Amino acid sequence: MDINGNSGGEKLKVLHVSPEMAPLSKVGGLADVVYSLPRALRFMGVDARVVTPAYDGVFDKVRDLGWDLSNTRKLLRVSLNWEVFTARVWRASSGDHVIYLIEQEELFSDKSIYRENLDLKGLLPFAFLSLASLELTRIVPFNPHVIHLHDWGTSMTCIAMKWHPYFRRFAGDLRSVFTIHNLAHQGLLPADHLQPIGLHEAFHINGVEFYGMANLVKGAIIGSDAITTVSPTYSHEIQGPDAGMGLDGLIRSHSWKLKGILNGLDTDYWNPSTDPAIEINFDVSSLEQREKFRSLFVKDAGLDESQGPVIGSVGRLYPQKGMDILIPAIRPLIHEGFRFIFLGSGDPYFQGELDQLAREFPGRIRVTLGYDESLAHRIYGSSDMFVMPSLFEPCGLSQLIALRYGAVPIARKTGGLADTITDVHANPEGYGYLFSDYSSHSLIRTCLRALDDFKDPSRWRDIIEKGMKKDFSWKNSALEYVKLYKDITGLKGHSSDSSN
Repeated sequence: MDINGNSGGEKLKVLHVSPEMAPLSKVGGLADVVYSLPRALRFMGVDARVVTPAYDGVFDKVRDLGWDLSNTRKLLRVSLNWEVFTARVWRASSGDHVIYLIEQEELFSDKSIYRENLDLKGLLPFAFLSLASLELTRIVPFNPHVIHLHDWGTSMTCIAMKWHPYFRRFAGDLRSVFTIHNLAHQGLLPADHLQPIGLHEAFHINGVEFYGMANLVKGAIIGSDAITTVSPTYSHEIQGPDAGMGLDGLIRSHSWKLKGILNGLDTDYWNPSTDPAIEINFDVSSLEQREKFRSLFVKDAGLDESQGPVIGSVGRLYPQKGMDILIPAIRPLIHEGFRFIFLGSGDPYFQGELDQLAREFPGRIRVTLGYDESLAHRIYGSSDMFVMPSLFEPCGLSQLIALRYGAVPIARKTGGLADTITDVHANPEGYGYLFSDYSSHSLIRTCLRALDDFKDPSRWRDIIEKGMKKDFSWKNSALEYVKLYKDITGLKGHSSDSSN
């Protein structure tokens, strides 16, 4: 009997397709989802696997992690841009977690994964991954019921299943789920790029045509059997003009197959009681240890030893993340006693503004440009508060990590932030602070609300404990995906036997 109370039946098999997967390749939160969601599904008896590119250095990472790695001796061949590209298929596994790695040196040599301009050369790696994922189901002993596609980079899979002269024959009983992680990225490209990748038949008003351009996400919305977003609130927001990015009307017309499922957190990896990046581990029952670590790290970070709270920020420095309202708020908040620690990179203007503030207020703000995984863990584990004033936030993982590590979130009430944070002053069970108006004034006022509570040690500890006790693991979200897979495949139950 499986975790859903079903016995017998055919085993549900799902293939996740993604251009990135932590810890092998990572640009953003998508990589974390593609690693942890299939693992959670396998725990529930679903044979969930991943196919992703073998960028330069990925094999070394697999070996360093101690995963099993083997050459399947299978070759994938896909015709693109008037030539045939051939790739080798490798199989990596960690426990029962199976990943197919596609080795194609010409297409997957760029570690940055995403390019600034989506010209034909930049499109080909995504087109190959999208089409090769279908060919993979033919050459390896794994025949999925569902192919689960993540964001625009894999959208061409379900477009091909509907309009490609060759790959549409793969549709058959195979069902597709397309997850929108961030609708701001839609895969917009000139229409003449479609012919070289065999998707020219999709260029029409009921396909990918979008104001004279080709819009890959539009095609995936139309061509998929189900659409998901990474939080319930975001699924509603993208049906309106503010967050719909020009596709709100189309999304409303396909709302019957749209579902918002909150991203979960890998609670084994993000665990302050065992995290090797933290010199002094702690949990909700040993907050004194957290305070010791906080004091140690604040000193190491070069912040002064005043009594004010430390606000942490880990992430990209772009307008979407609210940097244009956060940076003007820093000076007045420093004058109120706050200290800041930033880790991230992005817009050169925002980077320059933060550098200037660090020079202006030594000991009050530390800025580290770039990304350092160990430092990120230490910031989560030492900050009193964690700020996320996002213009929009499809889900957000940072607030979930912050809560687990005892950093109280201050966030704008949008997308997944609205779904995962309950305001302290709106609900006696609250464990964070929310504001709605997108302005520096609202952010400052919300920080000052938090400061008032911070000055009461007993109340502040209670707020921290409430947040740390919240369960944002993948368990409930994975159950929702299992139900969705069953609904679109017609499988009523599935065997919990594992086969590789």
